[in-house]
Amino acid sequence: LQRCIELCLPAASQFVVEEVLESGPIGIALHKNGCRVMQSLLKRCSDESVHRLVAALLPEFSKMAQHQYGKFVVLCFLECDQGEQRQCVMERVEEEVRRQPS
Repeated sequence: LQRCIELCLPAASQFVVEEVLESGPIGIALHKNGCRVMQSLLKRCSDESVHRLVAALLPEFSKMAQHQYGKFVVLCFLECDQGEQRQCVMERVEEEVRRQPS
C-alpha cells in the first residue's frame, strides 16, 4: 500500500485517505507498518487531504510524539508542512514537553 501511494498521483490515493479517516487514523499512525503508510500519505496527498488527516490526528499529536512509531508521523508532518497546522502541532508538542518532569 505504501508503494502504491508513492507511485500514484495524489488524487488516486484519495480512497486510502477516506479509509484511514473512517477506520481511525491514530491506530494506523501508531502501528509499525501503518505509520509508514501515514507518512506516505502526508508526503504525497493533496493539501486538503493532508489537512483532513492532521485535523483528525491533532488531538493525539503529543501522544504520537512519544510513541515508538507515531513519532515518525509527527516528524514527517513537521518536515513537510509549513502552514498554520504545523504551528498548531508545534504548540501542542511544546506544551507536552513543558509538562514533563525534568
